[in-house]
Amino acid sequence: MTENGLIALSGLINGIGERINPTEFGKYVVFALSGKDDECAKLACGIVSDLANALRQNIQQYLLDFVPNLIAILKDQSHTREAKLAAIVALGDLAMNAGESFCVQFLPDVLKILESASQKSLTYVRESDDEDLARYLTHLRETLVECYTTIVHGVND
Repeated sequence: MTENGLIALSGLINGIGERINPTEFGKYVVFALSGKDDECAKLACGIVSDLANALRQNIQQYLLDFVPNLIAILKDQSHTREAKLAAIVALGDLAMNAGESFCVQFLPDVLKILESASQKSLTYVRESDDEDLARYLTHLRETLVECYTTIVHGVND
């Protein structure tokens, strides 16, 4: 799966919304999530978010395909910060839309990973010492708050 193919797929999902059937192309998204190409992994995370928001509760049938790969991205030290942030957003979107199914299957593991990321986000770095890291940590905190918020919405629906 190429970057252009993933971009086209994202457009398709956003264009036809809940009428999309990921059965045929889902394997390509999973392949991109499980690969080592960070740009493809980041785009695939965005597609998972698009699918979750398009399919809403129907996304629950695909959780086993997507969540383990998103968790793997977060655990893999070789993935870029941007891919990890996209994986966090995708997990939040899956949690919000799949609701109870997500919570039953994955919530404990996801919360452990988010707790670890939260601890990392509290690292103090002066912007004058490392501007990129300081910006990333701020973005990580914002992304984590967004993710926790979507999880709470998923738990309560």
